[in-house]
Order: sequence, then structure tokens, then C-alpha cells
Amino acid sequence: APGWSRLPAAGLERLDRWLDAAQVRLTAAQRGDATAKKAHERSRHLLGIAADAVADANRLAVALGLLPRVRELWHLTEDCLSLAMQGGAGAAEGRLLHLAREIGDTLGRERDRIAATRTVLMEHRGYLARIADKARRERLSQELDEQLRSFPDLTLGADLATQHLAAAELAKRVRAAV
Repeated sequence: APGWSRLPAAGLERLDRWLDAAQVRLTAAQRGDATAKKAHERSRHLLGIAADAVADANRLAVALGLLPRVRELWHLTEDCLSLAMQGGAGAAEGRLLHLAREIGDTLGRERDRIAATRTVLMEHRGYLARIADKARRERLSQELDEQLRSFPDLTLGADLATQHLAAAELAKRVRAAV
């Protein structure tokens, strides 16, 4: 059955229930039951919902403190997969969709915020040419280049709010130097 090997280790606590559901699904598949094909398609759809919510933003999710919500999403995905193999996911799927949308929206807003901050930093490169003091211009240019190169820093313990503030402060200093 696709999907169970992709679940995080914390989600494997209920592996016995999942395997029981897989047994039902495999039995149906051996009989050539059309519901087995439908359950397989449903499983792929449910995995897609969870995967699309987080996409390639695991580090961003951690930096935003969404790790508990992401874990909950994968637990719900596991529950939905198990229920889908037995015939339906019902309310669990509704919770999965709601949580996936919530996580996806939060990540999307932060991606937009990061893009906006990077745009502001890029726009301030144009101010550098108007700074009369060459040493100050070069120093601010290096700071701006470094900020653009490293923003956002999503390493462990990263503070995105502080990084946004630092970028705004640098833009303010560049404008003040003109």
C-alpha cells in the first residue's frame, strides 16, 4: 500500500491499525474489487493534500513554529489513509483538509512576506549609487549583498521576525545615507 513508508516515525505508533486496513485493501485487490482501485486513488489524493500543504517548506514550517501542526497533519493523514482503505475517511478528511489549508495559508503568507522583504532590499540597491561617501557606500553595499544572500536564514533556531526587522533597518540606513 503506498504511503505508509512516507509517514514520519511518530506516525507509525498506530502501525498495527494501518496494517489491518492494508490487509482489507489487499484482500479486495486480490479479488479484483473495483473498490480497491478507488481506495488506492483515494490514498494518493490524501497523501497529496498533506504533501502539498507543506510542499518543500519543512524548514520554513519549523522556523515559524508550525512543527506540532505539521506532525498533527501527518497523523491525520495516517488516520485518513487507514479509514480510506476501509471504505471512507469522513470527518477525519474534513479535519485534514482544514489543517492542510491552515498550514498552507500560513506558509504562503510568510513566503509572500519574505518575497516582499527581498524586493525592498533589491530596490534599495538603486539608492547606493547616490551615496556620496565612497567608504559608506561600499560598506552598505556589502551589508545589503550579505543580507540578500542570507535572507531568509532557516537554520535551527532562526528568528524570522528579527530577520525581517534587520532587513527593514538596513533599508532605512541605506535611505538615510542618501
